[in-house]
Amino acid sequence: MGTDVGAGLLYSMLSLSAGNCKCLGPRVVDKPESPVAIADRPSELACAQVRERKRIWQFRVFGTTAASRDGKSALSNRLMKESNSMTTQKNTKNSTILFALALAIGAAACGSDASVGDTEGAYLTIQGDAQLFLEPGYQRNLAVQYTDGQGNALTGEVSFEILGEARGTTIDRDYGATNAQGEASLTLYAGEQETVIRVKASADYAASVEWTVSVTEGATPLEMDIRGKYELDSDFDIINGLPGSVGSVANTFADLTDGPNDPATYILDELLEGQTSFVATAVNALRPAIDGMVNDVIIDNAPGVVDDLLELGNAFGQVSRQFGIVSTMDIKGDSIEANNMVAIHTTQAFSFQLDGETFIFTMDELGVDEETIENITVGYDSATGKVDFAQHTVPVHYGGFLALALEEVIIPRIDSSASSLQELLANKIDCEGVGVSLEENVGIFGESFYEGACEIAIEAVASIVMEELREIDEHAPVNMLIDGIATVKDPSGDGKADSMTKGNWSGAMEYDGTMGDLADNANPFAGARMASPN
Repeated sequence: MGTDVGAGLLYSMLSLSAGNCKCLGPRVVDKPESPVAIADRPSELACAQVRERKRIWQFRVFGTTAASRDGKSALSNRLMKESNSMTTQKNTKNSTILFALALAIGAAACGSDASVGDTEGAYLTIQGDAQLFLEPGYQRNLAVQYTDGQGNALTGEVSFEILGEARGTTIDRDYGATNAQGEASLTLYAGEQETVIRVKASADYAASVEWTVSVTEGATPLEMDIRGKYELDSDFDIINGLPGSVGSVANTFADLTDGPNDPATYILDELLEGQTSFVATAVNALRPAIDGMVNDVIIDNAPGVVDDLLELGNAFGQVSRQFGIVSTMDIKGDSIEANNMVAIHTTQAFSFQLDGETFIFTMDELGVDEETIENITVGYDSATGKVDFAQHTVPVHYGGFLALALEEVIIPRIDSSASSLQELLANKIDCEGVGVSLEENVGIFGESFYEGACEIAIEAVASIVMEELREIDEHAPVNMLIDGIATVKDPSGDGKADSMTKGNWSGAMEYDGTMGDLADNANPFAGARMASPN
């Protein structure tokens, strides 16, 4: 009988101790938790241990794991019957020990950081707006606070779930433990498809709460801070007015392939350019028949020579008209509201594409310093999320860039054994064969003379092309006069613009007083915020 009395008192004390813990969780979930997560919630686990002890004592006293009101009445009757007996007096000492033990267990379970308040009522409160509008691909942090009836933070777990047709929208977790402030949070990732969903948060003893989330294009932009440093990738398309002698260089490549007997006709023209009138007269007397003979010799030794030279000219023309600039845009200002921001635009590299592959040359590789343009006026419309950059001048090391592109990329793609235009032409044009053909049909000077003249002609063509390119930058600076507009985005939802999208530059390329217009709506740029230095 004394054991029953002790059991009853211990059950009562355990109930009191568990109640004093003010722990309304943890919620039972199927997912294991990491040791770190467990270590962060000592009071929660301790309270769980008290509940388990309570369950065991309920079973021993009542024969059930749930204490009913009838069970409690039976216990009271039994205690009353024993109150006048000697057995009760005999076990007073044991009951006192059990009582002290129960208090000690309760105190240890609750710990010093347990929440306090009225555990009869628990509440979940959404932190921030419950109605959200997100662009596809955006993300947003959602948080709730778990409190008791007096507003005190509670320790426990909050579960999350998406209700409705998600269409690619996801959450990064379906439950989370509260922190010291009683808050639990998750990250919502909007999918690429438009949808309207609800995100539900639930916890023990509290009514669930929900966010309504609309994923839609053109969602109302959030107020965001656009100040910061962005890496920009810009592409330009020049529709006319190529700077300096770039046009004549492009024509040179065209001249190598545009005649019925090219490249032989072009090479013979260059060969005779530096010869005496007697030699020119002797060779010209047999033209154009000799052109066909020489061309047959070249094609027999290099069957794909015309196609290779056409590829060379086309690739050069493409790069000269369509190229890119890699740069940074650093936006500064005292405040966004005052709209008094300015930017610093710094060019770092030039780029171009061939057959879908991107090539980049840094300023170091070009042998020049980075170009910095300061005090660019910046405008920002928070209602539309548009940012615009006033017109500014960006220096372009155009000739050096094209020369490097030609020798480092275009030529090796056509002939991997060639590292210069002269080597490429020498590999494609058989000067020895040209000498033999001219000797057989013209005579007079011998094979070696014509072979040497052919080699000199090839060297002259290559030298003219490369020198014209390099002289562009030496004669006068090539500048891009541009202004641009883009849309800023904040996919991370942290209040700072993360990217610039749908950007486009307008303007022209200026060289020695002449202007080459940029194609309309064909000069895109995009930017990404750079990480702040530590």
